Amino acid sequence: MSKIKKIVICIMLAIIILFLIIINQYSSKDTSEKIQNEVSDVAQNETIMEYSNIIENNIENENQNIVVNEGKENTNIVANKKEEKIEIESKEDIEQSQNLQKEDNYQIEEKNIEIQENIPKINNEIKKEEVKNKIQENAEIEVEKCTNSKNHGVEAGNTEKWYNTKEEAIEVYNKLTNDLEKKWEKFEISDEYYFKNRPYGYEMWTCPFCGKWTINYYYD
Repeated sequence: MSKIKKIVICIMLAIIILFLIIINQYSSKDTSEKIQNEVSDVAQNETIMEYSNIIENNIENENQNIVVNEGKENTNIVANKKEEKIEIESKEDIEQSQNLQKEDNYQIEEKNIEIQENIPKINNEIKKEEVKNKIQENAEIEVEKCTNSKNHGVEAGNTEKWYNTKEEAIEVYNKLTNDLEKKWEKFEISDEYYFKNRPYGYEMWTCPFCGKWTINYYYD
């Protein structure tokens, strides 16, 4: 090959390469523009979706707030109704308790009136019973007089015995002294025992109710 041919071929190759480069540039611009357009479309779609989601969320929140407010209003209405019922019931209970207190007071007043009316009757009955008891006590006292050595009109002597007659009491005294003298003379008792137990005199008195006699011995 000649130099001219080589130069022509090189120039042709250079032109082809330039053409290819130019084509590549245009194609790259188109692709980049397409990519940018696609990206912008995606971004727009995303923003649209976000706005739509925000709008939907706001609508849902508003609906929820409406439901919550309605629920609160309903609960407030129910609570108010319950309070009104409670107030009505409490008023009814108060009225019933007042009526019961009035009835109790009337019953108490009636009972007090009955008790006051019955007090004189009770007092009269108590007095009658007291009089009967006193009469019975007096009768028992009268019946129980002079039945033993301690219930006579006066106290008995140191012998603690009552005799039907004065002579009977003196006879008992004489017998006691004679028996002690005989035992002492026969040395059956000691001097000490004799002088300690032998009375040297006596005193006598009678019961004003039954007329019996008692004797009181004198000792050294």
